[in-house]
Amino acid sequence: MHISGTVDNYSDVWVNGHLVASKSDGYCNQGGIQADVDDAYLNPNGPNVVAAWAADYGFVSYFDLQATYLAPDDATPPDVVVPADETIEATGPSGAVATFSATADDAVDGSVPASCSPASGSSFGFGTTRVTCTASDAAGNDGSAHFDVTVRDTTPPTVTVPGDRTLDATGRSGAVTTFGATADDTVDGPLPASCSPASGSTFAIGDTVVTCSARDAHGNHGRASFRVHVAGAAAQLDALASFVAGLGPGNSLSATTQSAQSALARDNTSAACGSLNALGNKARAQSGKSLTTAQAARIESDASRIGNVVGC
Repeated sequence: MHISGTVDNYSDVWVNGHLVASKSDGYCNQGGIQADVDDAYLNPNGPNVVAAWAADYGFVSYFDLQATYLAPDDATPPDVVVPADETIEATGPSGAVATFSATADDAVDGSVPASCSPASGSSFGFGTTRVTCTASDAAGNDGSAHFDVTVRDTTPPTVTVPGDRTLDATGRSGAVTTFGATADDTVDGPLPASCSPASGSTFAIGDTVVTCSARDAHGNHGRASFRVHVAGAAAQLDALASFVAGLGPGNSLSATTQSAQSALARDNTSAACGSLNALGNKARAQSGKSLTTAQAARIESDASRIGNVVGC
């Protein structure tokens, strides 16, 4: 609070019971009075009582006083509070969108709005971007704080492979099969996928796991696998035995198939080949008779293929 005015003769000024200024100018002499009131004498939330006492020798005194509240000097900027540094995963080729909030509080003005650049909801590119948030108070003091947003790509491509498959061996080394695999990445889009063993390879009798992989531009590897099962001679003979059961004249086809199975179980390649050759001949002879053309063709083809696997 500041007290100012004009008084004459003898005057005292009191604020809340505290003497803050005095004037003594003699007989009927007017003069100015100026006083800054110590904040310790004031009630911050009011009221504040200003009392003036004056006297002169003629028992007439003049005073004209004003009390003015002074705003405190404010040189302190607002305190801006921002999030901690954050790392987010890319969601596309341009990076990722980040959302955040910042607040600011001023000792005099209380809560004040904070604005950030880049703003919340912006798209952030790959790497680290510094976000600066600022706020201003009524006295023109500017406060600021910053944090970093890092966008990275650690998500591997998604590799799509066929389902497990089973095929018959066509020779002693197994069978050839072809297939396709694809890959797609969140950031890079479609990518080539490579497989091992590769499509078109010869797969040995038994089970082989095919692993397909793809690599994106940020070095992330995606993988997926499927199984290829190649049936050998014994398994194919079992399937053929089930097919010929009840076909042809009497049980001739079944008996010949069983003979081939028995010889194969004894590792007697020569006997197995003889039975398979006989089975093919019988099927050819019964084509269009006790066997349909399609049945005969299948039996003859299976017997020939199994013979190749056995090594006839």
